[in-house]
Amino acid sequence: MFEEDKQEKLSEIYQWVETNAFLPIDEEILQKTAREIDQLYGENTYEDIRQLFVKKSTSYQMNKNEVIATHLGNLSFVQEELKHKKAELTSWQTKRDPEPPYQKEATKHARMQLKEKGYAFAPFYEVVEFQDHVPEALRKQLEAILLDANILDSLMAENGIPLANDRIITPQPQMMAHTLADYLKPDIDPEQSLPEQLVDDVLRSILVEEELQTESFSFNEDGKYRIGLVEGHTSSVDAVRYIGKNARKRYREEMIAQLQEDIEGLQHQINEVNKKIRDLEASVLAAQEAMKQFPDDADLQVSYTKMKEKQFEGKQLQKELERIDAEMQATNQVYQEKKRLLDEKTRELNITFSLEGYLEAKKEMRRYEKTLSSLVTAHTTFLLQQESMIQTRERLAQIIVEVDELNGELNVVADKKAKVKGNMKEIERQLDRHGVADIRKQIQEVQQSLKQTEKEHLEIQVNIPKKEANRDMLTQQIQEEKQQLSFLEKMIEAWQDTFVQEIHYQFISFPETYETNEDRAKWVLKTYKHWLKEKNLTTIEGQLTSVYYEQHSNLMEYRMSDVQVQAEHYPWMEEEWKDDQRLKIQYWKEKATRRLIQLDYQGKRVDPYVVREKIENDCLQQQHLLDDQDRKLYEEILFDSVGKKLRSRISRAQQWTEKMDKLMAASDSSSGLSFSIKWKPRTAETEVELDTKELVDLLRRDSRLLKEEDMLKVIEHFRSRIARAKELVEIKGEGSTLLQVLKDVLDYRNWFSFVLSYKRTGEPKRELSNHAFYQFSGGEKAMAMYIPLFTACYSRYLEAADTAPYIITLDEAFAGVDEDNISVMFRLVEELGFNYMMNSQVLWGDYETISNLAIYELVRPKNQDFVTVIRYHWDGNKRSLVVNDMINKKTNTMNV
Repeated sequence: MFEEDKQEKLSEIYQWVETNAFLPIDEEILQKTAREIDQLYGENTYEDIRQLFVKKSTSYQMNKNEVIATHLGNLSFVQEELKHKKAELTSWQTKRDPEPPYQKEATKHARMQLKEKGYAFAPFYEVVEFQDHVPEALRKQLEAILLDANILDSLMAENGIPLANDRIITPQPQMMAHTLADYLKPDIDPEQSLPEQLVDDVLRSILVEEELQTESFSFNEDGKYRIGLVEGHTSSVDAVRYIGKNARKRYREEMIAQLQEDIEGLQHQINEVNKKIRDLEASVLAAQEAMKQFPDDADLQVSYTKMKEKQFEGKQLQKELERIDAEMQATNQVYQEKKRLLDEKTRELNITFSLEGYLEAKKEMRRYEKTLSSLVTAHTTFLLQQESMIQTRERLAQIIVEVDELNGELNVVADKKAKVKGNMKEIERQLDRHGVADIRKQIQEVQQSLKQTEKEHLEIQVNIPKKEANRDMLTQQIQEEKQQLSFLEKMIEAWQDTFVQEIHYQFISFPETYETNEDRAKWVLKTYKHWLKEKNLTTIEGQLTSVYYEQHSNLMEYRMSDVQVQAEHYPWMEEEWKDDQRLKIQYWKEKATRRLIQLDYQGKRVDPYVVREKIENDCLQQQHLLDDQDRKLYEEILFDSVGKKLRSRISRAQQWTEKMDKLMAASDSSSGLSFSIKWKPRTAETEVELDTKELVDLLRRDSRLLKEEDMLKVIEHFRSRIARAKELVEIKGEGSTLLQVLKDVLDYRNWFSFVLSYKRTGEPKRELSNHAFYQFSGGEKAMAMYIPLFTACYSRYLEAADTAPYIITLDEAFAGVDEDNISVMFRLVEELGFNYMMNSQVLWGDYETISNLAIYELVRPKNQDFVTVIRYHWDGNKRSLVVNDMINKKTNTMNV
């Protein structure tokens, strides 16, 4: 049994290895496991076997953890790089213009001090722009020279500005020389108070000559330059980045885009590394979980224990058997000896030498012993009773003597009692004679009062500590309430100051009826109380941060900033306060701390609400101006240039529809089915818009004769259509331009709808609806589709030149149409004068309604790899084979 269990356990281990095949368990381990299992609990334990697999799993986990550590190191490096990239991106997003490289911190600090002191200055690159005629290659060369010579970031300033850790260009204009002013021009921002003449003088101070001079800064277009004794040469930059607002803006956008791309790449790299780490950690967890699932030896232990118990029980039973056998032999020897002795002792007695005889003799002997024992007991009892009777008689004589003595003593005591009673009565008579009863009563009352006083005294002694404790507790409570009152008064003052500051921010407009801050606070609590339940501060903070960074680039011109305004500091808050009061102070600080989003508008830092209000007012003013300009534009377009084209095309479309209707009415089929078409004006979609019929009537009139009311109707109609079209474009998220919207609105084809009708012989005309179409036969359905198509093509071809061919092509021509109606279809094609090409598997086209037709039959004999063409001709009466000697001399096949 145990051997079978060991084989089953070995099979479980093999199954575990197959299930966890990712662990590096080799064949040698499995063979060693089989050997160890065979000698289990003998020379080794099951834990020894398990350790073989634990070592492999531990090695596997260590390898994975080493790879994880490597990835974590790489991840830390990438995250640090991502942090630097984000910081660099934020720097680029917040800075107004890019600055030339290698600028010293001391220089930046010196310029900041000049700006704070109000000096007017600007770097060279911020106040110049290329002339339009300067080619791109020369622009790159010029920027490289100015950058290499440290001119690009040098300052332009008026005389008197202090110089520290910086460079200032002193103008020495050369009026009749070839200078940098021939390539650059002043371009000063309105915010900079630098005179344009100063910039022009600086540009005219830099000479452009083939032979460089040492007296001043000069250069040539080949990249050479000289500054005093220093002469240099530089290659052109790959792109212009600093000279010109557009160049700086483009360079800034390129850097932001490049950094965003780098950040996305790094984020993707982080995600990939995290995924690898998660996969590796999952592998480690899988290895750990696999070892947890490694088959244990609990069942083997049970089986082995049972086997050992059975073996032990067998040995014990063998020993017990040997012991019982020895005892049986010893007992037999004793039995034989007893039997011999019994025979010797009872041989003279009249007892049968058998078990029954001896049992009977034993029974008689027991009866005799019992009778003898009873006799002995009765004799002993008799002797005891005789001795007890003698002792009782002696005790009775002693008791009689003692009773006589006690009676004498009682008589003496009775005489003494009578004498004492007589004395007591005499004493009471004497006391009553002297008023002793009242004295006794007073004594009793005093004693009672004394007891009551002592009782009250005890109660007072007990209550004094309680009263003193209550007094101390009330005193402590009074002090605490005073301290709490003082704290709350100061907190109320702080909250009032904070509320006043919030009012000054003007984020909320209060009704004019609320003048006091208390009334305003009550109004705010009543109006915005539901926000405290519906809105989560953390969520709002996150949304604000997200929107801030989303709109930062869009509001770059307003220099949007995120400022954290700390709560006002009060000295009393630094005093010793209780923990709950400290929490209230901390809560006030958190609530009083304000995060302000500010924008730069007309030189002032204002909140977004002010900017929005200003922009809305500007938009409203612009809208009024646009309304007046729109009216002029609509009048000019709708009643002049565009109106003429619309009137012309609508008239032509109506004529085209009438021609189609006449042609369709003339194409009567063999079943008496005819068709007609109508161009139906659409109705207005809103109250502001006009019906198409009314609109077309107004457009056809002379604009000079239109009433003001009619002109306003037309303008409001198109304005409403354009506004709705814009809304639909925004809702769908399509990138349609205003020009596309105008095209859709002015497309007169959308003002009408085509209505097809059909008529059978003897029946009234009906609209060709889907239901009616599905009631047609297959041939009638085909006619309902072909006839409108033919007439539409013909009406369009009428607009072509006289020499233009009327070509149509049909694949599987007139499929599903019966023979009579096919003849009608060909008659219609013939009457319309079409040049046509058609193919069909069954159709030959030899109908009497066709006057002339060329027919080609394609034949593929016996599945060959070519197709033969056979030509026929139909002259209106007869189909004949076309035989041409020139063609027969050539191969008349097409390979496939």
